[in-house]
Amino acid sequence: MTKNFSLLLSAILLLAVVMGGCSSDEADPLTPEVGIVVIDCAPDDIELTWELSGPDLVMNAGSGDHSLHDMESGEYTISWGTKAGWLAPPTESRTLALGKMITFVGEYREYGGCVVINPDPDNIPVTWELAGPDGYFNTGSGDQTLCGLEEGNYSLEWSDVPDWAKPNPYLTTGSLASGDTLTFYGRYKADFVRISAGTFSMGSPATEPGREPDETQHPVTLTHDFFLQTTEKTNGQYIESLQWAYDQDPALVTVTSEGVFDAMDGSTVRLLDLAEEDCQIEFSGGLFSTNYPNRPIFGVTWWGAAAYCDWRSLQEGIERAYDHDTWACNEWDVFGAKGYRLPTEAEWEYACRAGSETAFGNGEITNLYCADPLLDEIGWYCGNAEGATQDVENFPANVWGLHDMHGNLYEWCNDWYGSYPETAIDPVGPVTNLTGLPNRVSRGGGWNHGALFCRSGSRTYNLPSNIYFNGGFRLARTAD
Repeated sequence: MTKNFSLLLSAILLLAVVMGGCSSDEADPLTPEVGIVVIDCAPDDIELTWELSGPDLVMNAGSGDHSLHDMESGEYTISWGTKAGWLAPPTESRTLALGKMITFVGEYREYGGCVVINPDPDNIPVTWELAGPDGYFNTGSGDQTLCGLEEGNYSLEWSDVPDWAKPNPYLTTGSLASGDTLTFYGRYKADFVRISAGTFSMGSPATEPGREPDETQHPVTLTHDFFLQTTEKTNGQYIESLQWAYDQDPALVTVTSEGVFDAMDGSTVRLLDLAEEDCQIEFSGGLFSTNYPNRPIFGVTWWGAAAYCDWRSLQEGIERAYDHDTWACNEWDVFGAKGYRLPTEAEWEYACRAGSETAFGNGEITNLYCADPLLDEIGWYCGNAEGATQDVENFPANVWGLHDMHGNLYEWCNDWYGSYPETAIDPVGPVTNLTGLPNRVSRGGGWNHGALFCRSGSRTYNLPSNIYFNGGFRLARTAD
């Protein structure tokens, strides 16, 4: 009896304990709410980092694959570290339940490929700016190969280099695909050539077809080396410096619907006509633009050409050449000017001839109008220009490296127009404040003119205020 009672009592007590445990609202302190968080990084052969945040602001950090045990239930968020050449996976959140396991898989993708930057030639101080997807930006100089870049669209802008013309176009774009290489090649061309001093016969022989009376042939000696721009100044080049002048404080120019006007030294002369329907430069919202960046600038007065010389000098930190009150070049000491200037008439013809003595740099004229076979090979005129200016550098340069010395556009020279002397050393034309002559010289012929006006010895002149829609210019600078 006693034994049976004891057994019964023990059974009742055990049942009470079990029933009491099942009916409790509280968790057994010996059984915490825990689980497992697995972190799986891929690929495994590179060291990848991560940060894990969880309940109660618990933070974990590590690298590579991990299994974290005894983790409280709740929401966990993982952020993946950066790795050069690799695209990190996005931040991810997951909820860990009691006694369960969650896995974060961090799959890194190698960036799209390589961008090769190759300016040419290698011996000039080229810099560049590279922009790409997701705000990517890089800047550098010279040749570089950048690998591990994200696939997508990239753009590269080439810098200015003194005395060199930027690649055309100077802002280029390309698309980089995964595993591929995108190459940006930039060919810089010498913006100026150095021309050595020397002696030549200026003017034309009496027997040359198309010759005019003011082309009297006479010996000229130039005692200074000089730099001359290899092409006529283009729309794109002109508005780049014009925009700079407009953006200065105070501005160096003013703009109306009629054109661009000077604002230096008290001058208000018109520099460029914007109203003419054929003008290839537009102004809107404070910005200048053109649809023809590689065609030579026209519609520019002589003052507009000289003003450009000064903008370019000031941009490069050089003393400017022109006084905008008198428009004298370096107080009439043309060859002593430190900054850019227009070439003298003698410098222009010397460079155009490049050692030749014929009507054109490549031979004699045989047709005075619109069908000269030799001019067809070297310049734009009424025989081949199809009624408009054409991009510079479409024809081969002369033997001194100069393009479009015959045709495309007439080119303003620094000189006032006057008769030739019998002989001259470093001629600069008449001194206007003594003679009062009103016209400035221009040379070279234009796209709408016959071959006789494109000869090396042909001369013409215009008022410096003339809006000259077959006239442009190129820069010069004394070398010593």
